[in-house]
Amino acid sequence: MNTHSGTEKTRAEKVAEIIKANSRKLIALSAALLLVLLLVGVFETVSSKRAEKALLHAEQIEDVYKQWITSAEADRGAVSEELTALITEAISDFDGSYAALRAYYTKGLLNAEEQKWDDSIASFLAVAEKYPSSYLAPVALFNAASIADQSGDTEKALSLYESIIENFSDISADIPETLFNIGRLNEELGNADNAVVSYQKILDDYNSSSWTNIAKSRIISINTNS
Repeated sequence: MNTHSGTEKTRAEKVAEIIKANSRKLIALSAALLLVLLLVGVFETVSSKRAEKALLHAEQIEDVYKQWITSAEADRGAVSEELTALITEAISDFDGSYAALRAYYTKGLLNAEEQKWDDSIASFLAVAEKYPSSYLAPVALFNAASIADQSGDTEKALSLYESIIENFSDISADIPETLFNIGRLNEELGNADNAVVSYQKILDDYNSSSWTNIAKSRIISINTNS
């Protein structure tokens, strides 16, 4: 991918906006999520020494990530090295814990920032595949789909958006937008009938969402031009 072209810069900016929006969601949810994980013992019991170490490690990753996103450009390299080391250790030493989950998600954010699209997608997919019961699973999958979408891999993006509908319709807050993206990508691929089905589902099931009017206008446009 030629990251120096004007088109790629625009894509990078779009991806950055998506990722930053979802990273803010993560920061807002992280404290509550840690408490939930402690209470229900999703990964390991709180009495376990390994679990305690994993949670402390997850907090370190979160703290250093917050430092990274607020660092001046000149300081980011050193912070990035520290964060990368924490991520590598979490994945190696705390597999199956919240620390590893947090590590994969943060790795996806870092790779997206560096425009390493394939690596970023792989990291976010690891969250969805390894931790499907996590609240972060649908967010990570949406990030992966958005990056594939904005970096021009239409078919991969469509497949990932469809996976959100298939696996996370009951918990994802992004279902209306996901359905719209499925419709939009189907239009790009020349699948007008599939696009209408996706747009119509927004009207039928998410009529109060902000995507309703634009979905309705796309249906009208498709029917007019068919």
